[in-house]
Amino acid sequence: MSSVIDFGTWVSAEDVKGNAYIGYVKSKTAQGYVIVIPSLNTERFFPKEVVVKCPLYLTEEEIDDVIDLALLLKDKKWFEELLKEKDSCRWSHN
Repeated sequence: MSSVIDFGTWVSAEDVKGNAYIGYVKSKTAQGYVIVIPSLNTERFFPKEVVVKCPLYLTEEEIDDVIDLALLLKDKKWFEELLKEKDSCRWSHN
């Protein structure tokens, strides 16, 4: 698995209070990343030391959670892509 964190990469990060966030990279600097956090409808800067790339594979339950997020954001294209991905995973496991 590649550990490169680039624009659009989904990541998790923790703030100084120990709160964990999941989002995607909007921009990066030598010091860290600006991460869009869809569940909070905001973006925040995190030092690179606290940012970790999210795994490439999701469980079916996690995919359902991301589908719910796409619905909340009213992102039809993303929703449809996620449904196709979920269906292809089901097919490959049969």
